[in-house]
Amino acid sequence: MKFSKTGIIAIALAILYSVGLIYQACRSTPEEAEALRYPELGYEETIFDPSYVHIIDIHVSQADWNKLKREAMSKECIDGTVVIDGEQVQHVGVRTKGNSTLMLNAAKGWDRFSLALEFDAFQESQRYHGLDCLSLYNNMFDASCMKTYLCYEMMRSMGVSTPLCSFAAVHLNGEFIGMYSASEIFSESFALRNFGVEYGNIYKPEQFDIAAILTGELQNTKINFDAFAGGSGEKFTIDSALAVSNEAVRLAYLGESLYAYEDIWRNTSFPIGISDKERLVTALRRIHDNEAPEEVVDIDALARYFAVNTFVLNTDCYTTGMAHNYGLYEKDGILTMLPWDYDVALGNISSEFGITDPTVFINQPIDTPVFSTTVEERPLLNVLLSSERGRELYYGYLAELVDKWITSGMMEHEIARIADMIGPWVQRESVVIHSYDDFLLAVDSIDKFTAYRGESVLGQLSGEIPSTWDTQTAAPEALPDYSDYSPPAGGMMAILLPDAESDEISGSALLQILPEANKNMKDTVNILALLNMVDWGQLLSTDFSQLSSGDHSDVSTDDLIAAVMPFPFILLRILLTAVAVPIVIICALRFVRRRKEKKGGIRHVV
Repeated sequence: MKFSKTGIIAIALAILYSVGLIYQACRSTPEEAEALRYPELGYEETIFDPSYVHIIDIHVSQADWNKLKREAMSKECIDGTVVIDGEQVQHVGVRTKGNSTLMLNAAKGWDRFSLALEFDAFQESQRYHGLDCLSLYNNMFDASCMKTYLCYEMMRSMGVSTPLCSFAAVHLNGEFIGMYSASEIFSESFALRNFGVEYGNIYKPEQFDIAAILTGELQNTKINFDAFAGGSGEKFTIDSALAVSNEAVRLAYLGESLYAYEDIWRNTSFPIGISDKERLVTALRRIHDNEAPEEVVDIDALARYFAVNTFVLNTDCYTTGMAHNYGLYEKDGILTMLPWDYDVALGNISSEFGITDPTVFINQPIDTPVFSTTVEERPLLNVLLSSERGRELYYGYLAELVDKWITSGMMEHEIARIADMIGPWVQRESVVIHSYDDFLLAVDSIDKFTAYRGESVLGQLSGEIPSTWDTQTAAPEALPDYSDYSPPAGGMMAILLPDAESDEISGSALLQILPEANKNMKDTVNILALLNMVDWGQLLSTDFSQLSSGDHSDVSTDDLIAAVMPFPFILLRILLTAVAVPIVIICALRFVRRRKEKKGGIRHVV
């Protein structure tokens, strides 16, 4: 084969170019190689600067926004233009997010959804200073608007891999709608920033996705009518009213079948294969079998995570009955946990746990830091507290956290700084969920709660205060008195019926909610999926006499609202369907019969 001079020169240049690339790669530091492979992650200094309130204006067509509201539970992206602090980004995916906050917002027909801004939804390579997705939380259950930020900052200060967070005044087509918390999600940007280019897998286990249940995407739930009627013998909670297993999300070992762990696989940040699943299940098995469990968990990282989680008393997380709202990070078969969703931490006393006394709540024992469950039923927490090294690290980080944030006065200073910064925006909100007075009371509540909690934790570490539920129950007089503490205002009833004269739940209150919810959510709910949630045999055999007599005096309003919303209008539609369909069929048959009689088509045998 003959080559022309031009061809020879081209081949030589190609070889030289290839050699040059190889030489450059050999000389490059890991940091330089990473910079070549991925864009610079500069968003920490832009949208996540916490020293000021960021202005985010989302521009979408009215038709698209109306579609988003009608189909809110589907969480599908619409195309929008987003302006962040004056910088415009086009073709951004705008979608709803959340669980109970999404359902309540949809039921009320508000524009103030929690949102996700997916910068790469329509242009795969598009980023905002390296950020692929921005979460905007509407603070529906946090009148102070600062709990998520404070908890995340505590986690970050203790060396936990944590989503960045800041404050954003969110506008929709130029109109200010509310004070939001802006944060990262467990996406590629988060993984690169925290773990580098060779990051592992991130899961967000969840067994109770209201949106997926209502749209029919998830069919793992049955309505437990015994719970409504009081016949189950258990305390009425949203958990008992909707029969959903939490075995997978509490990270229990459920055997070798990978199908048993669907509540984990369903929410993964990155594509996973069989080997990824098997590696995680192997780790859970070793924890269950006590087969050197410390080798399959990052004990130091767990100690840091649980130290903060114990201090802030999150009432909706891994250490409570629902066992969710956390990230699970796995690399090379080693597990640890990542923080997520702290809007009901820092003082939200929940009667769901049978605790209404602030003294009992704030003194939650550091050696059994759980509500409505046990340490043994939370395998990763159990590994930590069963290990002498783990307990030593955990106690040390608890003491460090209290010293860094409470004793030093940093918590008090941060609360005051944030309140001054976001307060004027809270006063201007167009969709008012909490009043400005509620905001001020919530801020004071956090200040008092963190001071009291710090005092209690230090007392338990020193041995002056009992540190388990059993020892505290046996010696209640040893607990510091925090009865003057008042939890922040809020709750589902206050959101759904802000003008109600009392916080008591009643049939008339539900009837007020039903028409509005039915109007706003009728296009979202999948009736066939909801029919599948009904155990008709149980429904027909359930004795509702206790319900009719009003025997729910010990049921919290929020629990009952959570359980029945949006089921009143759903059940009404099911009932109407069940009644209307037979009537229509009967009428149609009678019409056909009469037509045949007129035409002589039916012979009467005498």
